[in-house]
Amino acid sequence: EKMRGNISCSRRAVLEKNKNAEIADALKTVKEGMIVDTQVRAVNSWGVFVSYNGLDMLVHVSDLDFGRVKQPSDLVSVGQTLRCKIIKIDPTTNRISASVKDLNSDPYDNIEKKYKVGSVYQAEIVKLQDYGAFAALEKNIEGLIHQSYLSHTSRTIKPSKIFSVGDKVDVKILSIEKDKRRISLDYKSTQPNPWDKLKDKVGTTVKFKINNITEKALFGELVDFGITSMCHWKELSFSENVENLKKYSKGQTIEVKLIDIQDEKAKVSKRKLDKDPWDYFKQN
Repeated sequence: EKMRGNISCSRRAVLEKNKNAEIADALKTVKEGMIVDTQVRAVNSWGVFVSYNGLDMLVHVSDLDFGRVKQPSDLVSVGQTLRCKIIKIDPTTNRISASVKDLNSDPYDNIEKKYKVGSVYQAEIVKLQDYGAFAALEKNIEGLIHQSYLSHTSRTIKPSKIFSVGDKVDVKILSIEKDKRRISLDYKSTQPNPWDKLKDKVGTTVKFKINNITEKALFGELVDFGITSMCHWKELSFSENVENLKKYSKGQTIEVKLIDIQDEKAKVSKRKLDKDPWDYFKQN
């Protein structure tokens, strides 16, 4: 400023100029595809910054491992030596991207040789969601057991009522989508089906625990089978009086007759255990 006789100087500008020159020289020593030993400088939720030969590189969270990484800090820490592969160099911005997972082969490359659709394998429960459970067949190969494939008796059961993280379970592979890295698993097919056992009980007396009472029926569970069923008010008595519903209460266990099974629905009747009054007229 000539009027005031002031001059502004910048030491930083000189350092940046020198630094840029150093970076330009350092960039000549690296190329895409190189494998280098780096040092971890910083760890964030979205990636890891590493340093090599004066150059800073970013290992994005998606390039740390083939599996899902919840937090990069679970895998690496500041100061750690980390072997990486340089996957991209942007000459315009001097930004370098590196990868750890590219040092290993993709576990999905030969997955069709290791796992067959329709076969049963042991897996470990690694994550629980409301819509299903994730199970690991091995490291970095996980599949989803959808809620509808958890139980023979309920399509809406919560996974947390069946599994805990760390449980070892048998699962059946329903499908493998290699391109989408997606595997569908079935748990209930590896377990005994109570419907098969119940089919042999048609025409016999079974125990029925009342869980709910509506204006038209009793809803409950067939005690020895864990199967939900309904007893309509007309099946309570030959008098066919809807007021008979008031004779029962929640939590009560009664005996009913299993009269039919269709489309995995069990039909029961209370009155079928009593003598049919119409039989008198049939006989006389």
